[in-house]
Amino acid sequence: MNNDGYSEAEILRTSLVRQKQIIADKKKDVAFLEQKIRENLRKQDEIYLKLYPPVHPDRNAAYITTLIEDKSAELKRLQSAIYSQKTELDALCEKDFSRTTGLVTEATSGTVANSNENLVNLERNYAIAYANLEHLRSLLSPIRVLPLELLGEIFIHCCDAPSVISLSEAPLLITHVCSSWRAIAIHKPEMWSSLKLGPDQFARKSHGLFHLAKLWLERSGNCPLRLSVRPMDVLRDGPARTDLFLDILKLYTPHYNRWKDISFDYPHFDDFQAFLFSDLPQDASLPLLERFELYLGTMTFNERGKLSWLLHTAPRLQEVMWVIKAVGRDPIFPYDQLTSLEVGGDYSMKKVLKILHRAKALQILDICIFIRSHTFEDLNPLVHESLTKLTFTCTGDSSVFFDSVRLPALREIHITRMGPWEETAESTWSQASFVSFLSRSKCKLRGFSIVDYDITSEEILAILRYLSSSLVKFEVDHIRARFITDEVLNALTYPATTPTLQTPENNEGETSPSILCPHIEELRIVGCISSKDGVLADMVESRCHPPEGCPDLAELETALFGFNSRKSPQDKARIVALNRRTVDYMVLEEGDISGEWHQE
Repeated sequence: MNNDGYSEAEILRTSLVRQKQIIADKKKDVAFLEQKIRENLRKQDEIYLKLYPPVHPDRNAAYITTLIEDKSAELKRLQSAIYSQKTELDALCEKDFSRTTGLVTEATSGTVANSNENLVNLERNYAIAYANLEHLRSLLSPIRVLPLELLGEIFIHCCDAPSVISLSEAPLLITHVCSSWRAIAIHKPEMWSSLKLGPDQFARKSHGLFHLAKLWLERSGNCPLRLSVRPMDVLRDGPARTDLFLDILKLYTPHYNRWKDISFDYPHFDDFQAFLFSDLPQDASLPLLERFELYLGTMTFNERGKLSWLLHTAPRLQEVMWVIKAVGRDPIFPYDQLTSLEVGGDYSMKKVLKILHRAKALQILDICIFIRSHTFEDLNPLVHESLTKLTFTCTGDSSVFFDSVRLPALREIHITRMGPWEETAESTWSQASFVSFLSRSKCKLRGFSIVDYDITSEEILAILRYLSSSLVKFEVDHIRARFITDEVLNALTYPATTPTLQTPENNEGETSPSILCPHIEELRIVGCISSKDGVLADMVESRCHPPEGCPDLAELETALFGFNSRKSPQDKARIVALNRRTVDYMVLEEGDISGEWHQE
């Protein structure tokens, strides 16, 4: 019996293996047939394009114009016949209508039926003739005379930005206009070489997103690839789609030699054991890569090192964003060719200076600086001639940084303090060092942003006066301190009457307008307002409606404010009234010091 049972188990096991093999063979057959179907569809499109091209060289515009005139005359005849038939039918019904019975007599019922049938035929012929006329008119459309090559180039320019999978946007929109345009579009690989997959696509099209991404990739031919993948919005809760994210990443990874602009943005990714770039060989070449963004929650140590080294060897790489929340060693980049760099993690002051020294062409830098002590006071400031935008989060004494660099090309700076809330010698704002940095650099700042630094109203006013002639964007954010006082807001308020602009000299011997910051177009003040109710609204209204007769005063385009609305109801009401035009309004509820804002 045991032998029989053993034999039966062997038979079942053998049968199971055979069935699995059959299923595998069937899957291969299905894949082969799907490939054949795609090839046949492409051939069908090519044949249709040859038989019915958008432009027919043998069509003469004069001949088509003659046909249009003939068809128009036919329409007029049909319209006249329809009117006559309707008039005859109405007269017939009125003549033979029985006033006593309220019915059409039997003698004329056949005639009425024939008249109705004739009317239906005339209306049908009119509709057909009208459709033919519209078709003839479309043949004279200017786009019909464009060569196919030029029409294809126009389609390519419609997809200049990364394409979104949507029937309301190119390239899918173009493929649904007509069969001729579809045939042209699907044979332009440049139209399918870029793809943007955002949270909406992951949420709404998750069931078919992988197959659509695969279709894009197949149609891209050998063109350089631009890909942006962002499965989730950090401000919106939603289901994690880690499996789909990995599938799409593995779909595009084998085509690394065609990467040009690649972005993987998934900060919630927390799979410590996932192999994201296992298909990348150790000696892979990235000859076309110009921009690479990576924002992940975690990544294995080996893959982090491998990918960093491959980026280091990319000959065209210019823009890099590398933010991985998991702790790891600093990546290696080709600093000497970069123009934009955003990195996560804490960098020492020495490392930052080394990056600036090597990256001579760098224009944009976003970095976190961890300063332990003031060790650079005896060194000459490092001069960087190209940096135009600097965003840095500082832990420690910020004066160390300001005393160590000179940035003459700087146009925008964003400074954020990171560390304990307790006030220490290293957490206070380094006003003297910052002003000295501005004076030494002689830079014309258009944008200035300071977050979570303990600054005073006098220091803010001093900075605004120094930057008054060039400042276009001003942002200040602090939840606990209250240094935007009546004095600051009154200084920023435009006068009610047409001002007389005088130009006194500032400390540098340059002229600046008497009105403070007359060119500000973007304004953000969050959490640090301590003014009386109505003073903030006075400033905002004055800048939304500058006095007439003074075109040099800029009009506020966008603004955002956060304050305690219960203590300032007038400010709230008057600023909300401007929402329809330019101003976004945020409310900090009373007693909320957690930093969580509630937008109205």
